[in-house]
Amino acid sequence: MRGVDHYCFSWQFYFIMGIYVLGMVSIILGINVMINNGYHPFKDLGAVLIMFFWAFIAISSIWLLQTIAFKLNVDGWKDY
Repeated sequence: MRGVDHYCFSWQFYFIMGIYVLGMVSIILGINVMINNGYHPFKDLGAVLIMFFWAFIAISSIWLLQTIAFKLNVDGWKDY
């Protein structure tokens, strides 16, 4: 979240922080539901496959976006 300091408490800062907090609350509620229902995600083969799928998508997206940003010289990365 260090990059959020560039927004200098503008409406973008509060928007990004709202999305961040909504994500944290969603994760906490999801874990709470799993605990209350006695669900064990690592015993479910489908859940494990979905976790690997989303991990692959996340890592691939980060790599692709960083490569594109470097090629377009976003944020002056080639200057260093």
